[in-house]
Amino acid sequence: MKKILLVFIFMLAFLNVFSQETDSITDSRDGRVYRVVKIGEQWWMQENLNIGNRIQSNQAPSDNGSIEKYCYNNLDSLCNIYGGLYRWDEMMDYNTTDAGNPGKTRGICPSGWHIPTDEEWKELEMHLGMSQAEAGLVNVWRGTGVGTSLRAGGSSGYEALYCGRCSSSGSFSLGDEYEYVWTATDYGSDAWRRCLSKYADDVGRWNTFPKTYAFSVRCIKDNCMNENLSTDIKQVKIYPNPFDHSTTIRFPNAERNEYQLRIYNLAGKPVKTIHNITVEEVELGRKGMAPGLYLFELKGGQVYRGKLVLD
Repeated sequence: MKKILLVFIFMLAFLNVFSQETDSITDSRDGRVYRVVKIGEQWWMQENLNIGNRIQSNQAPSDNGSIEKYCYNNLDSLCNIYGGLYRWDEMMDYNTTDAGNPGKTRGICPSGWHIPTDEEWKELEMHLGMSQAEAGLVNVWRGTGVGTSLRAGGSSGYEALYCGRCSSSGSFSLGDEYEYVWTATDYGSDAWRRCLSKYADDVGRWNTFPKTYAFSVRCIKDNCMNENLSTDIKQVKIYPNPFDHSTTIRFPNAERNEYQLRIYNLAGKPVKTIHNITVEEVELGRKGMAPGLYLFELKGGQVYRGKLVLD
């Protein structure tokens, strides 16, 4: 009986791995092919980005129109295995206007892809089983089992390797032990990152390292909801704020008509739909919602799209 149970568990794991939706993309800038995987409603690269010219670790990259990377121990061969290591400003292509804005932070990613924000990382982590409360914890390791699912051979398909880091002084460390990945969300002179360890089954969320450290970069696919946002409704008002069970959205510029309001999370997944409403005011209700950044689509006589920030 025990043997049958083990075989059954193995078959379930086998089916889970091979039921994942995977694909590949080609970076037109250098012809490099990357494997990609759909995790929840997000498409992620299964490999770290490896684009640009290698510079020595005692050199600083600059905004010179050329992407510059470090390779662990200054070896090109390790970039081919683990991907490049990039300082935060270089990763952002020196464009910080939209830092932390999902879908707007292409940085050095291929066309159609962008640097994931801290919120997009939370979306991934919560899909893999982390609670919202855990996802919001700061400067700790959290989400038991989520780190295991992200590592190479893990159930998520993310396939993390432990690529180490390059410090501000140019020293390499923690290769084959830790993986550090930048997000597009900054924190003053520092930025949010994710930490994975071969010794831990959870994921670290930290904002304590300066942008002059060089970490790995993963890209996430642009979402059509993000690409097609419009500002047709100017002055969307939300009250009361902070958000509570009676929160109402006011659409002052929309026609009076019967509308359908659909609200999406940052992955483009609908989280709430309200039918047959007559704007200009809509009471959301708390159920199924949480504070954060959302996208909305209001369909009726016209179609309006935009963003909602529920504090």
